[in-house]
Amino acid sequence: EVCQISGFLFKRGVTIAGSSAAVQRCRQLCEKSKALQVRPVKAAVALHTELMADAAQRVEAALREMVPKISTPRCKVFMNVDGKAIDWETQPGKIVDRLALQLRSPVRWRDCVEGMLAEGVCDFYELGAAGQLKAMM
Repeated sequence: EVCQISGFLFKRGVTIAGSSAAVQRCRQLCEKSKALQVRPVKAAVALHTELMADAAQRVEAALREMVPKISTPRCKVFMNVDGKAIDWETQPGKIVDRLALQLRSPVRWRDCVEGMLAEGVCDFYELGAAGQLKAMM
């Protein structure tokens, strides 16, 4: 059974993912300990956990084939895998490394936002997700 943090969203907010039984057990423990909020997230697979390792290998292989067609970014892009920015100096192979890791690594949303703020970003626009990201800021 696997249950692990799949996303670091804000100071006291995380998401978890894993095998159904383990996630259900964690939910029960959270409710028992009076967590501020416990609610299921609709997901068909345990994204951002080690349970995605096999899929991540297949995605990485496909991305490696695309390296010759991948351009370097024209601006800074903050990556969920570690919350750090890549830029025009980042080689496509390094971009693929980080994308492949993302499938089995927790989302570092909080680190991304803190990194953007440190870089002087002060305007944020959300497309899609029904205002969920804005609510975490």
